[in-house]
Amino acid sequence: TLFEIISFPWMMQEQPQWKTCALVHGRDSIEAFQPLAETAHDLGMKLIVLDSPGHWLLTSPQYRKMYDEFESIDMTIDEDFPRRIANAVQTVATRRGRIDGICTVSDRCLLPVSKAATALNMPTDPPYSFATAIDKAASRQLCADEGISFLSVRQPAELRTHLKAGTFHAQYPLIVKPSTGWSSEHVFRVKDEAELCLAAERVATRRNTKILIEPFVDGPEVDANFVLCDGELLFFEASDDFPSPADRPGAGMESNFFETANVLPSALPRVEVDRIRDRLYRLLLDMGFRTGVFHLEARVIDSSMEFAAGQDGILDLRPRFVTEKQGRDRSNHAKCFLIEVNPRPPGFQSVYATRLMYGIDYFALNLLTAVGDNLRIQGVGGAFWGRIPIVFPSSVCAPGGGSWCSIVFITGNKGGICDSTDPVADLLARSPSLKPFISMGMSFFKKGDEIPRATPERLVFLGFFLVLSRSARADVIHVAQQIRKEFRMDII
Repeated sequence: TLFEIISFPWMMQEQPQWKTCALVHGRDSIEAFQPLAETAHDLGMKLIVLDSPGHWLLTSPQYRKMYDEFESIDMTIDEDFPRRIANAVQTVATRRGRIDGICTVSDRCLLPVSKAATALNMPTDPPYSFATAIDKAASRQLCADEGISFLSVRQPAELRTHLKAGTFHAQYPLIVKPSTGWSSEHVFRVKDEAELCLAAERVATRRNTKILIEPFVDGPEVDANFVLCDGELLFFEASDDFPSPADRPGAGMESNFFETANVLPSALPRVEVDRIRDRLYRLLLDMGFRTGVFHLEARVIDSSMEFAAGQDGILDLRPRFVTEKQGRDRSNHAKCFLIEVNPRPPGFQSVYATRLMYGIDYFALNLLTAVGDNLRIQGVGGAFWGRIPIVFPSSVCAPGGGSWCSIVFITGNKGGICDSTDPVADLLARSPSLKPFISMGMSFFKKGDEIPRATPERLVFLGFFLVLSRSARADVIHVAQQIRKEFRMDII
């Protein structure tokens, strides 16, 4: 109902103070920077960008009004990076006045920013929490009670020593990935020892990372987003990550785990979503996190659901086939298997989707966390109704009605020069029947832009769409399929 939707603490006891926040890493494109900058403006917050000399913002005067100041800094990720951040913040503060906090949404910068904020006595969770979260081997060690075996080595030679000595019993398929990495880059599924050793060699080409080897879990994957304030869980949502090429039966190391589509809310049974929430929330607290936005990825072991095509040909989560013996056991044995912890908001595409579905703005909460404005976090950190909404199709957007959203990622393999003026408008012109379902569409390249060629380790995203339906989950999945089929970007 309208009353429930607008039930929001519009007024505060005291007028919020103007704040200034330093953003470390100004993002790689206007598409990624703009929602952050606009959110800061909406909060009445001044934004200082810290990034490399020659950053694209400095050569784009049309975007100058989106931030208050730019301070050039050496962005090399090394032991001295936190000190350089702190020095840059102090330099700007001396010149223009108080800076209230430092934030970032870049994985590489999370730990250095926490260290810099700690050195300046600014709001942040402890650096050791970030260090544990970004090190997947350390995160996995915290889950030792799950009985999941894994191996972390510094060099491929160390792996071969374990294999030869029999101190690591490989049960294929396995996942081989950097202990510190991002965006599913250099993550391999391997099916035998030859692929295992080759994958370890490829991961070793990345600098300053250990090699993590763990089981491949053949279960539904979920994105789980949390909002915490002083340890209290204000908001949680789970969405379904659709299978990647590496999820296919028999897939080997030449396949990848890059995202194809994400649908929210999750279609998993409530008992399974509750277990995901409870397990990952407890893990965040065990890591020492108290306040902020957290994006976690997990799979469900022994889920009652699996991805399968129905009679309509649509791939979606459906009840898993069970034997007669399994059918007599009506208990649900599903367990949560952690993939990774990201102590930051999800990608901006997901930020847009969550705004649309639940009225929660992760970028706003991230900025408020950086400046220690917990009062406003409490105010805007809850959904339209319910303090901790575990949202299902029957209760999303309005009681008695449903709403579903699909994030459609458009990828490409060919490199070259973009020769399309507006691929999104072209698609809508060719397929007007899709327009009522598309809440947002964005192309990442304009005519004349150079498009890099995709590699096995790095996918190129051409754009994305948000597809919304208030009738059926199958609608958003079907429309997503049509978008992928009809999307065109000319590359010469």
